Amino acid sequence: MLGRSLRNGIRLDGPLRPDVSSLDERMKPREVVAFVFAFEGEPERFLLPVLGIPAFERILRSLRKAGIERILLLTDIPQMRAAAEGGSIEAFDPKVDDLERAIRGNVILGAAGDLPLLAPGSIGAFVDGFDPSEGGLLRVDGLPIFLANGEGLLIDALNGSPIDVEAVIERYAAGGGRVRAAPPIPSDEALRLSGKRDLPRIEGVARRLRIDSLLEGGVSIVDPERTYPDEDVVIGAGTVIFPGVYPVSYTHLTLPTN
Repeated sequence: MLGRSLRNGIRLDGPLRPDVSSLDERMKPREVVAFVFAFEGEPERFLLPVLGIPAFERILRSLRKAGIERILLLTDIPQMRAAAEGGSIEAFDPKVDDLERAIRGNVILGAAGDLPLLAPGSIGAFVDGFDPSEGGLLRVDGLPIFLANGEGLLIDALNGSPIDVEAVIERYAAGGGRVRAAPPIPSDEALRLSGKRDLPRIEGVARRLRIDSLLEGGVSIVDPERTYPDEDVVIGAGTVIFPGVYPVSYTHLTLPTN
């Protein structure tokens, strides 16, 4: 992985960190910085709860679990900036903020904020498949996500308008950049939340994925079609969940010890 997961955005820079000051610039390790785009369409869609968690917060969690140390929210939506200020991410408005400072010399992962089901494993595999020395931009066909070195072509593409992932990729290619295709990700993870009309379908898929994860973890669910666990619920192996149960956030269910 190009990044390591650290809680609450805190970096650990201690004596064990290698000294790279004497290395050739092309050989220095680069930090992966994730840009989450939240602009076009219905602004409230990024804040719609999917199994109790706002859509954009779900992708932030996946990025952190995938080992991304630094996440920047690119948005001109006041509600989104306010939400970012209460967390461990930075909110940037490309119209007024200096993006080049955050981009230059890093590996940039760009993703739309309306991909609530994108999983940490897929993000990790995507990052692992990018070799900074090869240059160019790596993207998943049909999905608003890319990886590229934070250099001139990408900076120019991000400074254009409109500010969305597809437009940035198009401007990058138009400027002479090489765009490469990455392997596809599971179709369930590629679902985009364009508005409230998409919420029932996405929540249905998210609940199925959540229940599958619980079953794989040793939880017994009598009737999966009538069980509705929130994403943050902790349920220990061997626990039996009966129909009609709604475990909500901050619930912790385990077997009794005696």
